[in-house]
Amino acid sequence: MTFTIIPIIAGLISLGIGVFVFRKEPKKKPNRIFFLLGLSLVVWNLTSLGVYCASSAGDALIWIKLFYIGLVFIPSLFFHFVLTVIDDHTILNRRVYSLGYGLSYLFLLFAGTGFLGQDITYIGDYYYPTLGKIGNIFLIFMLSFGGYGCYLLIHRGLKAVNLVEKRQLGYFLSGGLILFAGIATNLLCSLGIWVYPSGHAATIIYSFITSYAIIEHRLIGVEISGLVSYKRKLLYFLANTIPIIIIFVLALGIEGLFQKFAGGSSLYFSIGVIMVSALCLNWGRQQIQPFINQYLFRQNPCQWHLIKDISNQIAAIFDKNVLLNTLLNTGANLICTDKAAILLLDGAKQEYFIGLGLGINLARKKTMRLKKDEGLALYLTDKKKILLRSEVSRSKLQNNPWREIKRDMEKIEGVVCIPLLNKEELSGILILGEKFSGEAYRDEDVKILSILGAKVSMALENICCYNECIKNLTNIILSLIVVLESKDKYFNGHSKRVAKYSSSIAKELGLDEDAIDAASSAGFFHDLGNIGVSEQILQKTTRLNKGEFRHVKQHVIIGARIIESICLKPDIVDGIRYHHERLDGSGYPFNLAGKDIPLIARILAVADVFDAMVTDRPYRKAFSMEDVIIELKNRSNTSGSCGCELDPKVVAALIHVLEKDHLLKKRTKKAEGRKGNEKML
Repeated sequence: MTFTIIPIIAGLISLGIGVFVFRKEPKKKPNRIFFLLGLSLVVWNLTSLGVYCASSAGDALIWIKLFYIGLVFIPSLFFHFVLTVIDDHTILNRRVYSLGYGLSYLFLLFAGTGFLGQDITYIGDYYYPTLGKIGNIFLIFMLSFGGYGCYLLIHRGLKAVNLVEKRQLGYFLSGGLILFAGIATNLLCSLGIWVYPSGHAATIIYSFITSYAIIEHRLIGVEISGLVSYKRKLLYFLANTIPIIIIFVLALGIEGLFQKFAGGSSLYFSIGVIMVSALCLNWGRQQIQPFINQYLFRQNPCQWHLIKDISNQIAAIFDKNVLLNTLLNTGANLICTDKAAILLLDGAKQEYFIGLGLGINLARKKTMRLKKDEGLALYLTDKKKILLRSEVSRSKLQNNPWREIKRDMEKIEGVVCIPLLNKEELSGILILGEKFSGEAYRDEDVKILSILGAKVSMALENICCYNECIKNLTNIILSLIVVLESKDKYFNGHSKRVAKYSSSIAKELGLDEDAIDAASSAGFFHDLGNIGVSEQILQKTTRLNKGEFRHVKQHVIIGARIIESICLKPDIVDGIRYHHERLDGSGYPFNLAGKDIPLIARILAVADVFDAMVTDRPYRKAFSMEDVIIELKNRSNTSGSCGCELDPKVVAALIHVLEKDHLLKKRTKKAEGRKGNEKML
């Protein structure tokens, strides 16, 4: 009986949850892929039953082809579904899932021709599929794709800060591990290892776990309106009713004993029992309902004790991006919501756009914008206080401004909107969605969020002041560098040129904006430490002796200490400190080699050497551009006589920039020549 019931139950559950998810939102890609995955599990489970219960070996062989039609697509569909859940469509992952589908179709072809699994085993009264000639390769394919999918879930789960996302990924990972472990053990029957029906039982467990993650934890955004409320009422009802029944039965039993021994009924005794029961029930309800809210619905009690720690944490942040990320995840975790976003102001378009978001569709994230002088943004700019969706009553909707506010809140799926102020101006908006527990926002929640918003607003003002101070200090240092370089005609403008070259190289290497800015700043400041070196040594036209060279080496350490003291980015400090290190270990001051040298320092090293070669020096004339390129290639060639001093990739990037610049100048001259000819005509 177990042999037939378990595959049927597994198949029906997989089909049911797949159809349910597909019907909720059939246009969403994750829902469609999950439906196809459930369909594959249905085919695999039910055709397994056909193989087991076949009346003859011939019938079993017919069923076995259908069996593999369902089985071969499970790894590919599972992996594809994982990618849609974690939204990690890198080039590598796209290629992997394309390879997976290709292999699935290939194995399907093998299944049709009998190479994958045409053999069967007859044990007792049942037939069992056995792996064919390339069955072991298929087993490796299945476990590889399932394992890689689970690895991606673990990797994303470790990086996730939001508790809701961690729970979603945790349940989905557990289900995936159980599913593939069950399928793998089920196939061991072909090796004579009796583990049936573990694979189908694992499918049931996987279906239940995944269903729980989808319904209870909103995996792939599936929501059931009213479900949380009904579950809570049911649990409240059971929690309150069951103790009443138990106490009532106990009271009847005690009164029966009293009558037996006392020989009569007692009205006063019955009243006393009712009063004691009422007191017990009232106390029990007060204890049970918070327990249900906290542990079954994750409705956290007021978290005032966390506000102090969060405030200290926010006060210590002087990077705007870090601050906003901390705010987003802190707000979502405090309120227990899986939908949160921060809208930032686009000054050019005078619109607010989603800068950071949790649980928001990527396409909506790109297109969702709010006008600065309309609707929600205008209200928060004027009122400068939190707005709850529940405050937008029907009576208010008679006015056009409130209709616009409601429209904006529905557009961004916001339940509560917290203004983020910077010097009394609205610089951003924190949006939080519905609570996971389904309950409304309480007064305590609003107070906590108000304090959080005020702390962040203060932090934003502090960051502005901090950046202004850094900017002033930077301008002072830049002025100092200009004065320092003006004393030597050979070094005049050197730092500015190195900054320009470093920035161009960083762009050519495809680095992000922050890294490009850091490379440019480090280029400006790279020789700041020369302020601590004697002018006689700096302007010496003959070769330096060992003592003088030892003194010159200190300029990188002096410069790094100065920049470090004004709290500029660590990347800038590293660039200044290590820009005289060389890949072969021949540099200074620490004789670093290879990848131990930070990339920004390798960029500065190339830019610095290049500028030194293309400018006149007291002891030589500037090199020609052809000689410079040859020299750079020699210094970055591992087989060259000079050794590999400079990073080959950085050198190649600089040469590419020079070639593009040369072509651009040529085109400009040609265009100017044409214009001149046209004027003459």
